[in-house]
Amino acid sequence: MPHRVLLVDDEPNVTDALKRALYQEPYEVWTAHSGQEALGLLSRGLVDVIVADEKMPGMSGTELLTIVRRISPETIRMILTGYATVEAAIAAINDAGIHYFFTKPYNDVELATSIRHALEMKSLKTRAQHLLELIKELMSTQEAEVKRLEEKLSGAVPTGAAAAVTAGGESSAETLAGVMSRIDQEIQELLKKARARHH
Repeated sequence: MPHRVLLVDDEPNVTDALKRALYQEPYEVWTAHSGQEALGLLSRGLVDVIVADEKMPGMSGTELLTIVRRISPETIRMILTGYATVEAAIAAINDAGIHYFFTKPYNDVELATSIRHALEMKSLKTRAQHLLELIKELMSTQEAEVKRLEEKLSGAVPTGAAAAVTAGGESSAETLAGVMSRIDQEIQELLKKARARHH
């Protein structure tokens, strides 16, 4: 499934120009001409990247991306503006958490490259998170296996008063002592026979 990019500007000629800048990229490109229209499109499905003009009637780009940050935090947010000020940049970063800030007139190659790099970083982050989950799952499985083996060993090796009782009613320790006693008796009998032959 191709990445989805949403371009938002109140001037249709600007969104058309943005689409042309991305025509060689393998994206599904949506366009909107207001903040409300953009939010309506977002409700229809996940958007990987949104590029919004800052100065739009009704809802500014920063206001739009602040909402996007809340409802779709994984969406990469970019501001495009012809009225760049320090205050606007600070608000966009603090409130909307934007990833890129472009000024008009923008460079087509720079815009396309920035979107491509941002998507690559997003893919790497997703893969890293997936790998981390696999590692956690593996560690959890190993811990469970180690615990199972420990329990099995602790039950198989009796100690002290906790020695297991055999079917005959004797503990494992008592059974082992009886076997050793019988072996000792047999050895003593063999020694006696050996001495008798020498006499």
